[in-house]
Amino acid sequence: MENFKDIRVIDFDGIEQLDTIIHSKIPFKQVPNAGTIGRVPPLYTDQIIKSILHSRSNPDFIRNIPEYLNKLKKLYFKKIKELDTKEIYHIRISRGCLGNCAYCSIKLAHGRLKSKPVEQIQKDFEIGVKNGYRIFKLIGQDIGCYGIDIDTNIVEILKIFFHLPGNNKIIITDFHPQWLIKYYDELEPLLIANYKKIISFRIPIESGSNRILERMRRHYKIDEVKRYITILKEKIPNLQIFTHILVGFPGETNEDFQQTLNLLKEIQFSSVGIYPYSDRSMTESFKMKEKLSSEVIEERMNQINNQVHVLRKSRI
Repeated sequence: MENFKDIRVIDFDGIEQLDTIIHSKIPFKQVPNAGTIGRVPPLYTDQIIKSILHSRSNPDFIRNIPEYLNKLKKLYFKKIKELDTKEIYHIRISRGCLGNCAYCSIKLAHGRLKSKPVEQIQKDFEIGVKNGYRIFKLIGQDIGCYGIDIDTNIVEILKIFFHLPGNNKIIITDFHPQWLIKYYDELEPLLIANYKKIISFRIPIESGSNRILERMRRHYKIDEVKRYITILKEKIPNLQIFTHILVGFPGETNEDFQQTLNLLKEIQFSSVGIYPYSDRSMTESFKMKEKLSSEVIEERMNQINNQVHVLRKSRI
């Protein structure tokens, strides 16, 4: 542990992947080293980094990582609510993405998009069904861009899933809004015909302000996203649509933030993941000025939490 290059860090690919470690039958030491923490939300990233730093004076830390992860399990279960993670069959369909978000360091770790062949994904589905799984989750940094590098697309993968035998359900996560817009005409009839098989559909909008989205390099206009999500909600009222909001991006004004609040009030997502902006070295936003204080970010997160809570109660 004298040099940080000796530290082996697991790429969780998001909080939803903690169960891969917690419940895995593979000995912890056999989990491959990915060299990055990956897309773990800031709460977990900060805890893990602090623990790794502390490990320099605690040689037993690495040996005790499984126990440490189990302590995070309660927080994780709150995220996935009533679902038992042991019942979810995770299928990685790609690595990397085609985005260039100003705040994201994932692209530095995973590089450009590399999609798994369609035939392999179909085999993965079939293996899951054969082993008795009925809930499937697609994993990727941005599953919406799947297949562009191999002359196919995510719609084809969803078609394969919906044609599987049995009463199977799917969790669709991290579907960048630009791909919802691009593939909407193909997606709509597919989602309408199979909505009972969809547990949730997560579309991370990040902000309701076009000015902030442009600074983030998100490459879509909020009115376009709002239009398509609104249509989906009208045509499939029972579809659970989740989103992410990144609060406190450099330069976010009160007006920008109010636009986000207004959007959440208009759309009323089934679930809203709220994340504070935090600097990541070597990203474009790291070099930006106009950084917001932690107090302002916390206050804005509380405002969103309160609004989402009130909206949820009004729907009950």
